[in-house]
Amino acid sequence: MIVTRSSHETLPSDRKTISLYILRSSDLALDFHRDMADAISKGETALYYEDVLARSLGSKYRLAAIETENFGVTAFEIDTIEDLEAAESWVAGCRQQ
Repeated sequence: MIVTRSSHETLPSDRKTISLYILRSSDLALDFHRDMADAISKGETALYYEDVLARSLGSKYRLAAIETENFGVTAFEIDTIEDLEAAESWVAGCRQQ
């Protein structure tokens, strides 16, 4: 995800990460793993994992996303298992409404 400015200027600090913890397609998981290994073996260690995921997705897969803005928040900070459980519970509750 890149934060866009009204001037359309993009700075390195505009990069934000998105945590992924479910890949429902075993084929995608295998492709992603292979592409990560390839990037590391080529010395591409400055990449964000989203860059490699984009390579893996290509036109072969479709990605579903939850827009956190729809829930009235802009981000979840997940540092622990408890944070993850709280976020999952909160999102599940919002989806049921």
